[in-house]
Amino acid sequence: GLYLSIRPLLDASSIAGESRTDWRPSDTRAWFRNYERFLRPYARMAQKARIPEFIAGAELSEFQDSHYWKQLDAAIAKIFKGALAYSNNWYNQPGQSRQEVSGVHELVDAYPPVQVGQHASVAELTAGWSAYDRTLPHGTVLGEVGIAAQPGAYAKPFVVRWPGRPLVPAIQSRWFSAACDSAGHERLGGIYFWPMTFGQDLRAPPDAGDPGSFVDGEGASAIATCFQTLAGAAG
Repeated sequence: GLYLSIRPLLDASSIAGESRTDWRPSDTRAWFRNYERFLRPYARMAQKARIPEFIAGAELSEFQDSHYWKQLDAAIAKIFKGALAYSNNWYNQPGQSRQEVSGVHELVDAYPPVQVGQHASVAELTAGWSAYDRTLPHGTVLGEVGIAAQPGAYAKPFVVRWPGRPLVPAIQSRWFSAACDSAGHERLGGIYFWPMTFGQDLRAPPDAGDPGSFVDGEGASAIATCFQTLAGAAG
């Protein structure tokens, strides 16, 4: 019953430790040629395994509007017959999306700052999320929604740890509930929550060592309620 997608990520070690969100290849044409060659085996595997979605490019903000993406999308579409997608960062939207140019689905790794206190209500947080969601193209999927369950995180949800600050699970659960409420109200294409890793103990609740984890905690309950609500609305 799970919906799966394949999303290859460019590791920082391959680009001299730079963040992929701030990096740009010195020879864009050559990079796309090599990247297509790299993706082809994954696309064939995804097609054979009947994976419903293949994400061809993620978090490459500095050149996400390159015209070479159209050629890449066309090449991968010859191999993989499911849904093609790409994933942007929350702060960097292209002028014309690949969804418009190539017909691929758009996802956003969504970490919009909301300037509220740690005791903000779900309604206050939903208002912040809605202001952000309205800037997205119709049908956008929130490909990554996460937050550290610690004070200060609403203003910088992209910061994964706040050393020395206590774990406050309600911060995370309210954030997830608000993101879900807004996604449904603004009629976005879907929502993914982050993170859950392979081999993770699903009976170990979040702790200060991993404040973004949501398994077996209030965050997981909020996610379950979210999916039940969205499924009911879709039905």
